[in-house]
Amino acid sequence: MSQPKPPANTTTDTIGATLPAGNRPNTTALFPAGSRRERPGTLALTIGFGLVAVCLIGLFTSPTAAIGGAWCIGMMLVLLFLSVPVAIALSVPSIFGVYAVSGIPATMNILSTAPFSAVSDCR
Repeated sequence: MSQPKPPANTTTDTIGATLPAGNRPNTTALFPAGSRRERPGTLALTIGFGLVAVCLIGLFTSPTAAIGGAWCIGMMLVLLFLSVPVAIALSVPSIFGVYAVSGIPATMNILSTAPFSAVSDCR
């Protein structure tokens, strides 16, 4: 048996549903028009990177490692709200945090061994 053909004034979407011709969904736009997620404005970027600078100053002047960790978490949240990719928003504060708490040798050790240990299957 053959399937019935849809009426002439309709279209078919990607999953086979029949839609009226005037209500075709817009598949080219990722975000709706006027969305704040398109790009942060100049003021938001200025305030955001100012907050990142405040977090860095707080990190390097913190009296304990726990307070430094709180500054790193704050920096990560600011970077996420600025629509920075998640990988960068997680790695940049952690690298600065290790450097602030342990110094250059520990930071270089982590940067040299972490990529290999993350992808290798050494048990």
